[in-house]
Amino acid sequence: MAKKIKKPSKSNDTIEAISKISKAISSDLYLEDILKLIVTVTAEV
Repeated sequence: MAKKIKKPSKSNDTIEAISKISKAISSDLYLEDILKLIVTVTAEV
Protein backbone atom coordinates (compact mmCIF):
# COMPACT_ATOMS: atom_id res chain seq x y z
CA MET A 1 0.00 0.00 0.00
CA ALA A 2 1.24 3.46 -0.86
CA LYS A 3 1.59 5.93 1.97
CA LYS A 4 -0.40 9.10 1.74
CA ILE A 5 1.64 12.26 1.79
CA LYS A 6 0.14 14.72 4.21
CA LYS A 7 -0.24 18.28 3.08
CA PRO A 8 0.76 20.89 5.62
CA SER A 9 -2.33 21.88 7.50
CA LYS A 10 -3.53 25.40 8.10
CA SER A 11 -2.70 25.03 11.79
CA ASN A 12 0.91 24.14 10.96
CA ASP A 13 1.16 27.30 8.84
CA THR A 14 -0.27 29.33 11.69
CA ILE A 15 2.17 27.84 14.19
CA GLU A 16 5.07 28.61 11.86
CA ALA A 17 3.86 32.18 11.45
CA ILE A 18 3.57 32.67 15.21
CA SER A 19 7.03 31.21 15.67
CA LYS A 20 8.57 33.64 13.16
CA ILE A 21 6.82 36.57 14.78
CA SER A 22 7.85 35.59 18.31
CA LYS A 23 11.48 35.19 17.22
CA ALA A 24 11.39 38.66 15.67
CA ILE A 25 9.87 40.21 18.79
CA SER A 26 12.53 38.66 21.00
CA SER A 27 15.35 39.72 18.67
CA ASP A 28 17.10 43.06 18.28
CA LEU A 29 14.94 44.15 15.33
CA TYR A 30 13.44 47.58 15.33
CA LEU A 31 9.70 48.00 15.76
CA GLU A 32 9.18 48.92 12.10
CA ASP A 33 10.97 45.75 10.96
CA ILE A 34 8.92 43.62 13.36
CA LEU A 35 5.67 45.14 12.13
CA LYS A 36 6.65 44.55 8.49
CA LEU A 37 7.45 40.92 9.30
CA ILE A 38 4.11 40.48 11.06
CA VAL A 39 2.27 41.84 8.02
CA THR A 40 4.24 39.64 5.63
CA VAL A 41 3.83 36.47 7.67
CA THR A 42 0.12 36.94 8.29
CA ALA A 43 -0.42 37.62 4.58
CA GLU A 44 1.17 34.23 3.83
CA VAL A 45 -1.20 32.42 6.20
